[in-house]
Amino acid sequence: MASKGKFEDEPTLSKDRKRGLVEENREKPSAAKKPRVDKEKSLQAANAKNAKLFIQLENEWKAKEEALARLSSMASNMLRDNNPNIADLSDPNRPTKLSEQFSELYDNEWTDAFDERQKILGDKEDKEVISYLLRLLLDENKVPPELFKTIKDAIKSAAPNHLKDV
Repeated sequence: MASKGKFEDEPTLSKDRKRGLVEENREKPSAAKKPRVDKEKSLQAANAKNAKLFIQLENEWKAKEEALARLSSMASNMLRDNNPNIADLSDPNRPTKLSEQFSELYDNEWTDAFDERQKILGDKEDKEVISYLLRLLLDENKVPPELFKTIKDAIKSAAPNHLKDV
């Protein structure tokens, strides 16, 4: 029977048993290294796989963002295309720009010509001054034929009552 140590219930080990345990412990580190090496290899493999998956995820996010940008662009183009309620700000002939141009034409050129003609005619009625300026504008000899026809058609459609005298 094994002898007791300092405490009554603690068994003491015999020298042979101690030597046996020491020998077992010497063999254990080599046996323990193998699972540790396997775990390190599997950890490295898992890290490599994780890195690949992360790169793949980044690529998928980029592809998604590019697809969303293309889709947004297409939707925007479809919304603006042939939709009179949405102004294409790059169009120089959009309605607001045309109205600005006509307003400037009226404010600058027409009023100047009107005032000059009224000075020449004296205090005659506005209708006579307007009629004179309109005939001057529609004089076929001073305006190229294509432009003359375009101007005359536009004026007829815009103000048909004013062309009776012309």
